[in-house]
Amino acid sequence: MTFYPTLDGALQDIANRSFCEDATVTPVEGGYEVTEDFSTAYAGDSIPWSYDGGMELPADISDNSRLHDPAEYYDHAQHLRFNLPAAIEALEAGHAVTFAYAIVEDLNCFDGSGDALTEREDCQCDRTVGWVLLAYDYGPMA
Repeated sequence: MTFYPTLDGALQDIANRSFCEDATVTPVEGGYEVTEDFSTAYAGDSIPWSYDGGMELPADISDNSRLHDPAEYYDHAQHLRFNLPAAIEALEAGHAVTFAYAIVEDLNCFDGSGDALTEREDCQCDRTVGWVLLAYDYGPMA
């Protein structure tokens, strides 16, 4: 657990993390605590995506960033403020919020002819579409 006197300090901690490093930001007296969250994989191994349906996000997610290109990254608290406004509002209202980065994968894999190879083990293409940051709002802290 790490204590930060400001919300931006806690958000910078989240921006510095990567996949498999879920963390919860909890408002406490005088600041915010950031703790590793090993209890739940909110996103699972990946988020499915398709041209028809877009991202298939878990039902209990309260906020999410847009789909980011694999080459994009967060390196500043402002990235979270811009991309997850509902999560920031929840933190400012005294709610604990868990953040989890997730890889977004294409549900379809295409060979050179354009034929879809859906859910086939022999598909050798890169299914990674990008990534997303998810937020789960725990509600007001006592």
